Amino acid sequence: MKKQKQYKICVYIVSSNYGKFLKKSIDSVLAQTFKNWQLYLINDGSTDNTLSIFNNYKKKYKKKITILNLKKKIGLQRSSNYVLKNIKTEYIFRLDADDWLNEYALELMYNEIIRNKNNGLVYSGYYYTNTHGKIIGVETNFDLIKTNNAPPHGACCLISVKDLISVGGYSTEFKAQDGWDIWFKLKNKVQYKCVPLPLFYYRKHGYSLSDNYKKILEERSKIFKKNQNTDTKKNLDILAIIPVKSNYLKKKNVPFIKYKSKSLIDISIDMVDKSKKINHSIISTSDHKLINYLKQKKKISSKFQILKRSSKLNSGISRIEEVMLDSCDYFRKNNKKNPDIVVFVNIHTVVKNKGHLDQVIDTLISSGKLSTFSVIKQSDPLFVLKRKNFFCINKGRFDDLEYNNELTYRYDNSIFAFWFEALKTKSIFEKSISFKENSRDNIINIL
Repeated sequence: MKKQKQYKICVYIVSSNYGKFLKKSIDSVLAQTFKNWQLYLINDGSTDNTLSIFNNYKKKYKKKITILNLKKKIGLQRSSNYVLKNIKTEYIFRLDADDWLNEYALELMYNEIIRNKNNGLVYSGYYYTNTHGKIIGVETNFDLIKTNNAPPHGACCLISVKDLISVGGYSTEFKAQDGWDIWFKLKNKVQYKCVPLPLFYYRKHGYSLSDNYKKILEERSKIFKKNQNTDTKKNLDILAIIPVKSNYLKKKNVPFIKYKSKSLIDISIDMVDKSKKINHSIISTSDHKLINYLKQKKKISSKFQILKRSSKLNSGISRIEEVMLDSCDYFRKNNKKNPDIVVFVNIHTVVKNKGHLDQVIDTLISSGKLSTFSVIKQSDPLFVLKRKNFFCINKGRFDDLEYNNELTYRYDNSIFAFWFEALKTKSIFEKSISFKENSRDNIINIL
C-alpha cells in the first residue's frame, strides 16, 4: 500500500459568501512555485456559489484539496481551529477568500522559517488593491515586531503548527482579531521573521472586517486584557493625579462646566473612583472655590486627597511635569514612599468608556515601556516641516489607505500613565513610549 504523502504546509481559505473573489484566491495557491502544500477549502454557511466553486476545484485536484462544508456559519476562528486539529503538516497558512498570493510567497516564507528551529512565524509585506484587484498601494513596514506596538497582518503568515497548538490555537471569544491574539500568544514563545517583500495582495472593499474600526478596537482591548502580563505578586501603588486649573482666557470655572448635567470635576472623580487599578488619587488645584466644593462633597472615596498647590504651577503645559512631581512629593510625605505608577487624568476631556483608564494602565504594565498615552489615529493627511521643506508623511491616506510605516497618532487629551521612575528622570515624553488607541466617538474634548 502506497504511503500517503505528508505535506509541509497547509493553506486554508474560509469563505462566507465570498464566491466572487474565490477563483483568484485559489488559483494563486495552485500557481505557487513551492508545491509541497495541501489546501483546505471551508464553506462557512455561504448562500452564494462558494460550495459549487470549491467542488469544481476538488474534482481537478482530489489529492491536494479537502473541503469542509458548514451549513451553519461558525466563524473564522472556529474554522481555523478545525483545520489546525485535523492537519498533519508542519506549518499552517491562512489565505483570506478575497486576497491572493504572489507565486513565490510560500517558497520564500518556507525557506525563511526553516532557517532556525526557533522560528515560529514568518510574515511579509503586501500590496493593497481596490475591489477590482487594481494595486493602489504597498505596505513595506518590515519592522513591525521590533516596535512592539502592532502585529503582522492577521492573514498570510506562515506559522508553526506545533507552536500554534501549544498556545491553544485561535481564541474563539474574539470576533475581530486582526492578528493581535496570535501575536500576544506567540511573541514570547517563538521568533518572528520577515521576508522583506510584498508577497500577497490585500483587497480593500466594503466587505472587509477591517473597515469596522470601532469593532476592531473593542475586540483588541479584550484580547489585550486576556493576554496581559501583569505582576500579580506585587500590589502596585497606582496614583491618579487630577490637576485642575479653573480659569483660562476664554473659559472660566472650568471644573464646573457641565456635560450631560454633570460637572467635569465630578466626571473625572467618578472615572477614577470606578477604576479597579487605582488605589490613590490626588486632586491638585490652587482654586479656593474648588477646594471648598471638594471638602463639602459628601460622596467622595477615601482614595482621594486634595492638594492646594502653588499658583506658580498654573502656567500651561510646560509645567505639567512639575505639577505631577509636586503631587508625588505630597504623596511621599503622606505615605512614606513613592507611587509605582502615576496616571495623569485631564478633566477637560470626557472619556465615555470608563474602563479605558484601566486599559491604559494595563498597557503600560504589559508593554515594558516607561509611559503609555491614550491616543487617536490620525486619519487626515499630515505634513511635517523639516529644514524649510514641507513633506507629507502619510500620503497613502489620500487614497483611504493607512500604511503601517506611516501611521501617525496624536494624544487624545485625556489620559496617560507612566512609571514613577520616568517622571523622576524626566523621560515620560522622550523615549520608550507605548500607546492605547482610543476611538473618536469615545471622547469629548471640552476645551
